Amino acid sequence: MAINGYSYPFSGIIYLLKKKELRKNSYLPVFFSLVIDIVVLIVMFNFLNTPQYNLINERILPFFWPWLNHVINFIIIILEIFIISQIVINVFLGYFHEKAFDEVLVLQGCQYLLQQEESNCMKSIMRSIRLFQLIKILVAIFTLPLNFIPTLGTIAYYFFNGVIQGWDHQDRYFELKKIDSTSDQWQFIKAHFKNMCTFGIAAFFLESLPIIGNIFNITNAVGIALYDCHLEKKNGALDGKNSDDENETFGDDINQDTQPSPTQQFNYKNIQNYGSNGHNGKMN
Repeated sequence: MAINGYSYPFSGIIYLLKKKELRKNSYLPVFFSLVIDIVVLIVMFNFLNTPQYNLINERILPFFWPWLNHVINFIIIILEIFIISQIVINVFLGYFHEKAFDEVLVLQGCQYLLQQEESNCMKSIMRSIRLFQLIKILVAIFTLPLNFIPTLGTIAYYFFNGVIQGWDHQDRYFELKKIDSTSDQWQFIKAHFKNMCTFGIAAFFLESLPIIGNIFNITNAVGIALYDCHLEKKNGALDGKNSDDENETFGDDINQDTQPSPTQQFNYKNIQNYGSNGHNGKMN
């Protein structure tokens, strides 16, 4: 049975709803995300809607029907709201994204990845404004005109941004696995391209939904963590060359005693605050 990357963003939603600790830790970032989305939505529609429509209707696409230009303008504003929201969210919610990812690692029995010091807000903020985030935002901006091409353009837009989104969501995993160089990260992405691409497209779609989109930033962190735990348990130590075929699901937490022998040692001091039990990271 093959792993389907596109299913993990939705698995992340279900898994978060099932786990009390994950739900409790998501309340603040979810509330913050809603506030950001609502504020940006109000500002954009009040100040940009009419000028942008006039530009499209009179200068860019004067040969289209006015009603169609209204639709195009609406779609573009929604995508612009997504881009602006992502800039703010990446700075302020990076810490909660990492905490959700780490929580899933413990619940799934992959505590051995958490060798480094526990995440902190300042470190997460600095990671959120790294060069790759700028590239991600620029790709979203420069591929935005693809939406003027019916169907094929929208597909291309989600494809290009999906690849970047999948790569971006793997950032915490790359940090824990010491996959630091861009070339090594790209080798991993290529080795799992189908799943990274389809995961990224699904995650990008969810996060671009108006008002509620940024809520999925946390559930997508849960989803990619489930995917990475799948790889860890399948390969023992991931070398980036194995395929993604495996008969395994993540409906239940994994007992630490049954997992493959890790290549890294546990650091219980750094992970004792994760998980729902709090007893040295061991699951019941």
